[in-house]
Amino acid sequence: MKSFRSQLILSHLLPLIIVLPLLGLIFIIIVESQILLTNVVDDLRRTAVTVATQAAMQPTVWQNDAQAEAFVAQFSDTLQREVILLQPDGSHLASQPASHASELPPLTAADLAKLRDGQPLTKSQYNLTLSDLQAEAFVPVLNAQQVVVGIVRVTDRLGDLYQSFKLIRILEVVAVLIALGLAIALAWGLTRRIERRLSDSEQSLRRLSLHLLRTQDEERRRIGRDLHDSVGQYLAVLKMRLDSLSLAEGSMEEVRREIFECIRLAEDSITEVRTVSYLLYPPMLDEQGLKSAVPWYLDGFSARSGIHIGFDAGQDFGRLPRESELALFRVLQESLTNVHRHSGSQTAHVRLFLKDGFAILQVEDKGSGISPDLLKEGGEDSMATLGVGLRGMNERMQQLGGKLELVSTKHGTTVSGIVPAAKP
Repeated sequence: MKSFRSQLILSHLLPLIIVLPLLGLIFIIIVESQILLTNVVDDLRRTAVTVATQAAMQPTVWQNDAQAEAFVAQFSDTLQREVILLQPDGSHLASQPASHASELPPLTAADLAKLRDGQPLTKSQYNLTLSDLQAEAFVPVLNAQQVVVGIVRVTDRLGDLYQSFKLIRILEVVAVLIALGLAIALAWGLTRRIERRLSDSEQSLRRLSLHLLRTQDEERRRIGRDLHDSVGQYLAVLKMRLDSLSLAEGSMEEVRREIFECIRLAEDSITEVRTVSYLLYPPMLDEQGLKSAVPWYLDGFSARSGIHIGFDAGQDFGRLPRESELALFRVLQESLTNVHRHSGSQTAHVRLFLKDGFAILQVEDKGSGISPDLLKEGGEDSMATLGVGLRGMNERMQQLGGKLELVSTKHGTTVSGIVPAAKP
């Protein structure tokens, strides 16, 4: 049962197991891209500061277009990045290659105001695939009088970086697909096992219901047969005796003998009716409790079956809730019936005791035991392979917060009915 419950819980968690790898992949990509972009922007800022320092040392760069183009070409070839010189108002002065400068977005008024105050500026944009990753750094160039004479703009489109990370993205997607495949396979396997367990449980309930109906019919037939063969015969003979008395013409002694015989038949009928009634539901169970009803039942069972049965009861064993006493009494009846029919044992022993807040009834025999193959076939639920009578008792025990335990070896079998000693 615990294993089945765990499988049900796991089946509800499987959607999370499937979704979490996808969320994890997205998180990794975002964090990885952000860290990468931060490193690139920092590197661009340092590069732009270096270029701006060189540009500040060459004032003629900002006065001659040819020198500006040569200056830009020198750094573009060395840095493998786009270096652009801007006028203080943000207009283009020189770039390498020149064709790319027109594609770049212009600076806003707020950006220009910040740069005129001598503050560097960085910008970046990216998406999850890194296919449109771009970073820029802007550094103002100051003259000796700390006046902004120009702006250095260094841009990196990071196309090569995208190609480098393309393989990593493919591996990450493959890993997620593998995780999804494993999760789906696990979900399918668990679903099939749960369906099989549910189907087995349904079949078990059907067999139990059918057994209960058959048992009810057999009990009615047995009661009818017993009443017919015993009480019915006694009453038939009693009627014949009374009829003969009504027509008797003999001596008083003969009449007296007939009356005594009628009395004996009436007493036998009363005894038989009481026996059948007690077997159906012993009134002693309600009046005096399980501890008193068990030895009474054992005496009658021993007389009918020829099996010698010992009995021990703990001195502290008192009254239990009515449902618990009835459930343990039914375990006793079912267990002794199995001893008589199947075990081949001529002796049995019954114990009643309390342990750790539970009332326990044990029935032990010295018979041949239950086949290990039969118990192994039941797996975790060993009751599933046994008679539906014991399975019915097990269900009753579980409804009361207890359980039915069965231990069997080649030297005998012990059945233990366990229920809480007090109402929960």
